[in-house]
Formats: sequence, C-alpha cells, structure tokens
Amino acid sequence: MSAEDVVAIVRRLQRAGLAVWLDGGWGVDALVRRQTRPHDDLDIVVRLEDVPAVERELAALGYERAGGGARAGSVGGKAAGARPDDGAPAARRGSFESVDAEGRQVDVHPIARDGAYVNRDGTIWHYPPRGLRGKGAVAGHGVDCLTAEVQVICHAGYELDEDDLHDLWLLRPAPDVLEAFEARGEPQPLAGGTGRAWRVGDLVLKPLDADVAWQHEVLANVEENGFRVERPRPEVVDGWTAWTYVEGRHERGRWREIITAGERFHAALPAARPPARGDNAWDIGDRVAWGELPYPAVDELLAALEPVDDAPRLMHGDLTGNVLFHESLPPAIIDFAPYYRPPEYASAIVVADALCWEGAPAELADAVGRQYLLRALIYRAVTSFEFGGDAARELEVAFSLAA
Repeated sequence: MSAEDVVAIVRRLQRAGLAVWLDGGWGVDALVRRQTRPHDDLDIVVRLEDVPAVERELAALGYERAGGGARAGSVGGKAAGARPDDGAPAARRGSFESVDAEGRQVDVHPIARDGAYVNRDGTIWHYPPRGLRGKGAVAGHGVDCLTAEVQVICHAGYELDEDDLHDLWLLRPAPDVLEAFEARGEPQPLAGGTGRAWRVGDLVLKPLDADVAWQHEVLANVEENGFRVERPRPEVVDGWTAWTYVEGRHERGRWREIITAGERFHAALPAARPPARGDNAWDIGDRVAWGELPYPAVDELLAALEPVDDAPRLMHGDLTGNVLFHESLPPAIIDFAPYYRPPEYASAIVVADALCWEGAPAELADAVGRQYLLRALIYRAVTSFEFGGDAARELEVAFSLAA
C-alpha cells in the first residue's frame, strides 16, 4: 500500500464528504509526516452510518469487501460492553477488509456517534473524542488521523511485533522535549498503563494527565519509610511531564503487601486536599460509590451502603498496578491518583481489583471492611459502565457481598 494509494483513497472519500481518520501504521506515518516503513494495508476509521457510502467509494477504486461479510476487529485489549443501540445492521458494525485485484487492502473500522467500536469478540471499546483530532500528511496531502496518544493506546493489550515497536518508537518525546528536561539517553517505552510513558535515563516522560505542580508540592517532602515514591518535576514541556524513574515491576498475588505499602504511603502524606476533580469515568464512579451522585444501574447496591466513621484524608485511589516490587528495595509507588477519602477505601479498591481481575481467593475480602469493599466494587462497576463495559464481574462480586 503506497503513499500514492493512500492519497487516492483519502481524496476519494473526502470529496464524497465522508469523514475518515488514518489509523495503524499509516496513521503513525501521517503524524510524523513521512513514510518510515512499508505498509501491507491501510487502516481507516469511519463513521458507522457512512459505511455504505465508504464501500461505494472504495468500489469505485476497485476495492471489494473480502469474503462478503464483516469481521469484527479488535483495538488492543479494551473494555467489554453491550452492542451500541445505533440501529445499524450487525453486518456493518464490525471492521472489515476491502481488497483490490492487485492485493492492496483497506481495513475499515466503523465507529458509532459516541465513538463505540465493536471488537472481534463482540465487546465494545470507545474511541476517545480527543483521539480524532490528529492532523498529519501523506506525500504532502493533509489527512485526519488518530492522535499520538490514542495511537499508543490502540497498541496496548496484545503482543507487539516489529512493526508495532517501530511505530511506537516514532511516538516518543521529541528531541526539544528531551533537551528541555535535560534527559540523557535514548527513550525506551515502558510497559503498563496506557503505554504512554518513556524512560530516558533516570527520568520517566509522560503526556500531561495530572496536576504535576500540585503533585510536586505534595510529594517533594514525603519521607520514604518502607516505600519509595515516584516524584514529578513541576514544569510541563509541549504537553510532556517528567518524573523520577523507580526500579520495580507489578506482581500479581502480592495484594496484602500492596495494601501495606499504601498504608505507609498514606501515613506519610500531608494533610492536603487534591485539586478539584472533573467528570471523567473514575470521578463519576467514585462520587457514585460515596452517595454523591445517583446511578440507576447500581441502585440496589447503593441501598446496601451504610455510613463509615473514618475521617477522609489524601490517598492513592489506584494502587493495584502502581506498586512495583524489587528484589532488594522497598515497594515503589507510582502514578499517584489523589482522592480525599478514608484510606481504607484505597485498600478496598486493591481487594476489589484482586477479586475481579486477578483471581484472588474469596477470603481476601476479609482484609478490609465490608462497607469499604462494597464502595470499591461500586466504584469499579460504574467506571466500567462509563467506559462502555458491562461490569459483569464487578457486579457479581458486589451482589455476593451485599447479599
């Protein structure tokens, strides 16, 4: 699939008034505005309601749907969910391939109006609206494409091949960002999270997604006692932030040690409130779990909540995958997610995660108070709903606890 082929396809769709975004390898090359490797195919994201028109325009260029039917694609390892109620026939919801007589292939990924995309297994993932704001160029022709952030997210959840690693390498921080942070060495992508973090020497560079000035002030004077902590620099450079690199790795099964490390960390935090939070999925889930927002999907669980007596204080609300273990060093705490709740709630979220997603034994539920665990499960269930999932496992565990 040459650059000229890509331009011909995009121009044809644009002239027909159809929205199209480049994804995959050509999407990455569009972002960096040059072809960096050969491409076997072209991945495009289109509006679900435009699929018939897209097929007509591709047919005019000699492309026909392979196999005559849909093959639902998969974007990384994204959250499961119900099919979107968009009225579209099932055959048009999933991704499909169109090929021409020369073997060139276009992979078409339809998304609903809310960004919902049907994965290969019938589950749903939502393209974030901000991810459709990318601008790039192919052979000098301007194109819309996925942003670098969402390109990286779409490379998560499956084993990366050489082409994937090549593409991710192109999405690393720019040289002027490295220079501004005085980062020394070649950026290396770090596993975990959304794959947006890069290690450069003794720093980790991440796109801005937290109030780093506030976190710098809060964490700068935290005394490490039985734990280590990742600390941010206060400045932001072209949307990037810099944090101290800490050695270690996440290990399943060490839930009680994660809880202990979290307790020590919380005891060392100052008496401060985090900045005002927004209306993202995690904030909504947290507020519902504490009775601050109604949420009909979990009304029965909310009715089982009872008051707790512990006072709120600053705590880390996402410890499970963010406590790293090392053979000879104390546990390291990274990606501080600040909440103002009783600290046992943080421990309960670890237990909820372990029960729902990491195969923990049922007796781990006894590690925290029942009311905290119920709130943690509601929090995770609502967050899953907000991301388009069905929260089946979270609700199963929560209802067994509430019974």
